[in-house]
Amino acid sequence: MDKDQGRHKEMVRGKLKGYSMRRTGGILITGFETFGEVKLNPSEMLAREFAQMPELRGLPLNTAVLPTVFEKACNRITALLDKYTPALLLSLGVAPGPSIRLERLALNWRETRQADNSGVTDGGSDLICGAPAAYWSALKGRSEILEALHAAGIPAAFSNSAGSYVCNAVMYSALHHTASCNMPTSCAFVHIPRLPQDVAALDPDRQAQQSSMPLELSRRAIEIILSLL
Repeated sequence: MDKDQGRHKEMVRGKLKGYSMRRTGGILITGFETFGEVKLNPSEMLAREFAQMPELRGLPLNTAVLPTVFEKACNRITALLDKYTPALLLSLGVAPGPSIRLERLALNWRETRQADNSGVTDGGSDLICGAPAAYWSALKGRSEILEALHAAGIPAAFSNSAGSYVCNAVMYSALHHTASCNMPTSCAFVHIPRLPQDVAALDPDRQAQQSSMPLELSRRAIEIILSLL
């Protein structure tokens, strides 16, 4: 065993001891800051709205807006998990498309020609060397959530790919961290469409390629998801 592996195992053992000594529970909701041509990020707006609520379903509620930067966002999500040890983590991101996307699978991979907010691009690399290729999220097999969204008149679908940008990186980092540290946390990730006013600000040819959803409908979708997770 090399020194780095030894230090990692000691760190994990220390965290496990800490989790057993303090109260766990509650809900953590995260969104992302604006990036690229997304000048209004609905995931950020919803995270800030939920921040006005001290609790949800009688449980402590904490929220955060993550930087759209690979390394910073991944470090921040693991730090938040260590700080709050929530029973549920629901991370929100924005993605082009006409519906709510329930992300079931996170990949140990990043690949993007679109720079993150620090200017980083990647032709393809592992997020965490030597870690599992993928993790299932808490949304795997949760057909009742999809049915409830459809019953409420909200377009929604399951997705087996959260992409290879910062959203997937955060989702994977959270799932790997909770699995490695045996944390009592269910992790889910949901992509929501762009806002109509954000799409309307684009050039006409770009508008034709984009879908959108009013914030009120996305908020209702997240409320339904939270009620069933």
